[in-house]
Amino acid sequence: QRTAAEDIDAPEGGYDMIMAHSILHLVADPAGLIQRMARFLKPGGQLVTSTACLSDGLSFFRVISSPGHALGLLPRITYLSRRDLRRMMAAARLDVHTDWRPGPRKAVFMIGRKPNAD
Repeated sequence: QRTAAEDIDAPEGGYDMIMAHSILHLVADPAGLIQRMARFLKPGGQLVTSTACLSDGLSFFRVISSPGHALGLLPRITYLSRRDLRRMMAAARLDVHTDWRPGPRKAVFMIGRKPNAD
């Protein structure tokens, strides 16, 4: 069975951790997907992401991604920056405690934690 990431149905508050690697730049609404995944987390749960932030120094890829998509050779790409990703995490009420890029032109690893219920 295949399901789009945006259509995954899961219980709210049912997960300690959700791993989202190399997916956020491939969905039309990454902010909406982060919000959705945050709802699936238990209080104290963590969303672990690895994201190609193509707006941070890799914008040259736009030159090939649009024609590549039109020809059916590449998926549609959503151009994100590291700052965009951090804002999306904050909007989903996730506290970012890890924000790491191992080198230039590498994916950003960002981990957000859902606050504990008070």
